[in-house]
Amino acid sequence: LQPTDSIGFMNTSTIGGRTDSVLRYKHDLNDKTDVGFFFGQKLDSGDHSNVAMVDEHARFGPYSLESQFGKTWGDQPGGGAVVLSSTYQKANNTSLVQYHSISNNFRISNGFIPYFRYNGLFGFTDFSGNWKSGKYGSYDYGVVGLDWRKFDGSNFTRQTSIFGSVVDRNDVALQTSFDYNEQGGTVDSNFSIGGTVGNSNRFRKYGLSLATG
Repeated sequence: LQPTDSIGFMNTSTIGGRTDSVLRYKHDLNDKTDVGFFFGQKLDSGDHSNVAMVDEHARFGPYSLESQFGKTWGDQPGGGAVVLSSTYQKANNTSLVQYHSISNNFRISNGFIPYFRYNGLFGFTDFSGNWKSGKYGSYDYGVVGLDWRKFDGSNFTRQTSIFGSVVDRNDVALQTSFDYNEQGGTVDSNFSIGGTVGNSNRFRKYGLSLATG
């Protein structure tokens, strides 16, 4: 191993015969790029599962690219997973676009996979910063979007959020947001607007908000 390599391994066994193992290896190609490998295994009566993943992280100025590819197998049918990410971060803006594809049988006994059986896109862009002069001191606004579909093309979940806020020199904040959520055949949306006096005071602040949906 070289100074650019890192590796970790853990194995546990119980008197009842269950064995769990995890292995993680990472190699730094340079100060901005690394690649890695992960392996996890559970061996137990009636439950034998394995997961292997490779990942890559690279930065190019304000841009970064990340990729993860996974495979599971064992005494039940196995599956695969792919996550591809592209991030931009500079000055007052942070933006992300992400592609997910999680198959029907991507199962990890020693892990938690909240959603599977879908593929699609997730993304957001956020602008925040401070004004050097004028009535207002800071601002934050952005958009979040998600469109995941089942493998047959039908809708899994679709979400859109638009938000914005400004804080003036007297620490008074104004906020507004709109959220849209479509899951299966259910559609939910809401709009809110509000204000806060003493916005940065963690112990005492006053606010009023109105929400409808």
